[in-house]
Amino acid sequence: MPPRRLMTPRSMVMIPIVLTLLFGIACGGSTQPTEAPASQTAADTPGSTSPGSEVTAPTTLPTLALVPPTAAATPTPVVAEGMVTSTTKRIVISLGPLSAETNLPWDAPSVGWDKRHLYENLIGVERSTGQLIPEIANEWSVSPDALTWTFKLRDDVPFHFGLGNVTSRDVKHMIAMSSREDSLASEKKPYNKTIREVEIVDDQTVKIHQLKADGFTVPFFNYGGHGGSVVTSKDQWDADGDEGYRKRPTGTGSYRYVSREPSQSILAERVEDHWRKTAEFEELEVVFTSEEATRLATLLTGQAHIVSLPKDLQQTALDEGMTMSQSVLPAVQVSSFFSGQWYSSPELIKNEPWAGEDENSRKVRQAINKAVHRQELLDEIMLGRAEMIRVWGYHSSLVGWNPDWETRWEEMYGYDPERARELLAEAGYPNGFKLSLNMSASSSVPEQLQLHEALGLYLEDVGIEVEFTAITGAQRSKMRRNREWNDLIFAVSGTYRDPQFTVRTYNDPVEGTVHAYENDFIHGVYQELTAAATPEDRNSALRKIGDHKFENFAEIPMFWFQSAVMMNPDVVREYIFPGNRRQIQTHFEFIKAAN
Repeated sequence: MPPRRLMTPRSMVMIPIVLTLLFGIACGGSTQPTEAPASQTAADTPGSTSPGSEVTAPTTLPTLALVPPTAAATPTPVVAEGMVTSTTKRIVISLGPLSAETNLPWDAPSVGWDKRHLYENLIGVERSTGQLIPEIANEWSVSPDALTWTFKLRDDVPFHFGLGNVTSRDVKHMIAMSSREDSLASEKKPYNKTIREVEIVDDQTVKIHQLKADGFTVPFFNYGGHGGSVVTSKDQWDADGDEGYRKRPTGTGSYRYVSREPSQSILAERVEDHWRKTAEFEELEVVFTSEEATRLATLLTGQAHIVSLPKDLQQTALDEGMTMSQSVLPAVQVSSFFSGQWYSSPELIKNEPWAGEDENSRKVRQAINKAVHRQELLDEIMLGRAEMIRVWGYHSSLVGWNPDWETRWEEMYGYDPERARELLAEAGYPNGFKLSLNMSASSSVPEQLQLHEALGLYLEDVGIEVEFTAITGAQRSKMRRNREWNDLIFAVSGTYRDPQFTVRTYNDPVEGTVHAYENDFIHGVYQELTAAATPEDRNSALRKIGDHKFENFAEIPMFWFQSAVMMNPDVVREYIFPGNRRQIQTHFEFIKAAN
């Protein structure tokens, strides 16, 4: 029986809410819509969709290529373009709630979408392909024994606010901040496990010496998007410490910080004659709006010019004359995880029906997976604009993929509520059991709440009693770090990236930070992976881990999909972004004005 939640299209429910908000915003409020130039269509713009046209995913997906272990960077750097100024002074972007609000790059797992445009990395990302290109570093290479990385820096990259140009001192400072004891950066554990010393050779040359051979960690955390490895000023920190960064975060990006309204917005102004790309809009304001209907209303009334919306409301925006821009890469993966699977720390495991490496626990995990009608979710909630995940973190265009997962999918994971009930009975739960589903909104996946609510109804249909709970982003992060998840299933969204990072973050008991599914087998193969000397060895190790997770129903895999934003075509002509930083949009400096 289809879940009751999917029988009424959500867009029908939202229409009166949207209309009410539209009227309220149009008739009141202190912020007036920006006067926009004459309408200009984006129908012929790459990555954009004109009103009413069909949205399709590319037939082939580009592969995100990390730096080869023994090769220096070869692509041509991004070059500054001619100065263009939009007739709209301030572009307003509304992308949903923040999971962590801070001006300190190392005070959260990653540098959030609210301030990515303030900073740059050693290694950049080409916006239309997702490939790695030089940014602050002109070139980089690793020694034959994979123990030392060398970066050659440009000598003409200035910090904001007259703080001088980037030197090797700033790179060493960046790594020190991410690695310090109170850092919350995703790269803290990997850096502390991998980096032995950061050597300043001269002002523009820095060597990173490693404790063990590793051709992955350093470049991964230093390319545009991942973790807190954005280049910040050592001189500023020496003068003012953390407080100076909190008051005025200083980077080298195309926009520089102006102000922040806590829980509301962050405002930046463009850097004139920026060394890499001068933005077309003088100011950029990022607004944090939890309510999806409110984001739609601000787009339709002109108060915001680029917004993220769930797929049903995207169609409403298209019908009202807005345009869509989708990421080049799949961008986002969303799935649900079981709590308490810390098999390398058995003393922490609670009496949860699915938490165990025995056959009965495995059957419970399979039963929950077979209770989920993914095709219905794909059609009704994702509107067909997604592809199914087979193993969390793995994509057919990335290293480690096993095509056998597709062949065996229906047998292992395919929708079969009758078999799900049989598996529960075989595992000792003929009458089901009770669990909690954590209902948390996500700026990365606007559909996350819908997907998770539908999951709960599927589980109820096979006899599992579901209690819906809500946990804030800050609470969620702390509970995951401390292995305090218990008696619940929780939704997680992630990024299109090399699976090695995903395995380390979610599955390695020593270097991981999310602690989703961990055991000694994965840890042992992960050690093989970090020492892998050839692409073939890396692929073999990653496939072993993927096979293990597939066979043991480690997660409740859901969907890969492209990130998308809706745009006002009177203000925005083109916005191309790669999507290799989850649904966190990047490359704001390349947004092209409509006039």
